Amino acid sequence: MSEDQRPRLRDLFRPRPVSTDRTVTTEADEAVPLPLRITAGYAWRLLLIAAAIGVFIWLVMLLKLLVIPLMVGILITALLWPAFSWMLRRGFPRWLAIAIS
Repeated sequence: MSEDQRPRLRDLFRPRPVSTDRTVTTEADEAVPLPLRITAGYAWRLLLIAAAIGVFIWLVMLLKLLVIPLMVGILITALLWPAFSWMLRRGFPRWLAIAIS
């Protein structure tokens, strides 16, 4: 492929026109009312989100020996950060600010 035939980067991110001729429809599609199809579309998306949240909670429970100390460490760091920043602004050496906080 020559240099001028390659698509430019900005062309890759331009929206392409939507083609309706690729849509597959059956008689069953026409038998199901549109509001029901829309509701079913939202329902499977919500089920997928709920499943992902469930898997995340299950992993946290499974790894609680790792997650709980990590969360406590993040909490302590967040609570000590203002004092550490204050000491740095006042001219404390970094190592001393770390040791004190």
